[in-house]
Amino acid sequence: MNTKNLIILGLLLSGFSALPQDQQQNKTYFDQYWQPVKQSGLAMYYRTVTPQNGKYLVKDFYASTDTLQMEAWCSSVTPKLFQEGAATFYHKNGSIQRVGMYKDNLPIGLHKFYYINGVLKAEHLYRGEEVKIVQHWSVSGEPLLVNGTGIVTDKEQGVPETVYMEMKDSVQLRGYYLQAIDTIYTFTQTPTEYKGGMQTFYRGVSSTIKYPKLARRTNVQGRVYIRFMVDENGQPRDAVVVQGIGAGCDEQALNACQQQQFWNPGKYKGKPVKMLLILPVVFKLG
Repeated sequence: MNTKNLIILGLLLSGFSALPQDQQQNKTYFDQYWQPVKQSGLAMYYRTVTPQNGKYLVKDFYASTDTLQMEAWCSSVTPKLFQEGAATFYHKNGSIQRVGMYKDNLPIGLHKFYYINGVLKAEHLYRGEEVKIVQHWSVSGEPLLVNGTGIVTDKEQGVPETVYMEMKDSVQLRGYYLQAIDTIYTFTQTPTEYKGGMQTFYRGVSSTIKYPKLARRTNVQGRVYIRFMVDENGQPRDAVVVQGIGAGCDEQALNACQQQQFWNPGKYKGKPVKMLLILPVVFKLG
């Protein structure tokens, strides 16, 4: 698994389609995992959509502060957002977190990232599926890369883990975070693989899962995302649901992933390392 998958996943979490709506205020409400909720009191975020000149101006807000979380131009909003044009993301305090352009729902050109205090954090240049790391800066404004090479330390406010990224010639070589005394990798030269391939993994998941009766009765379908770590011995650990659909599907997906035990660990410089994975389990009726 590589960082691109994680990045795509990070975009997906903020791109779910608008379903339940407050008709009077034309708002759509979401929980912390960007799953639609009907009551505004349960919402972590809410969304407004304004059609303009054949496109849609989509604004996402932090529900607790009514401040912008994202403002983006989209070519469609259902069944999911499809970004096309300028987009700006915001920290909860209202300062800009990221700004850049999108084409065909992919970042394009120069994207700028900012710390919560407004200091420029990074510049990434996107060309198709390629990403060039132009520069990263410390929270005090000092450049961290020399000719695109160096180690970047990222410690976000309120997040217990410290993230480390190793760059060479403007390309990320590896990424990991420190949790207590453990080092957990999110990107390595040799990624974690399931023995027999991912088709074998998902066959095992499929044979283990029983579609919950409540989900069948209420027509609940969708993807459940499971995060877990594969340790140096190839054993899966610490599995949790990072995004669910409810009605018993989350528990079924979690249990099925935990029962798939045959992993080859990721490696860095030839040595097995702990590696973090986030995988989807799809529930579909009929």
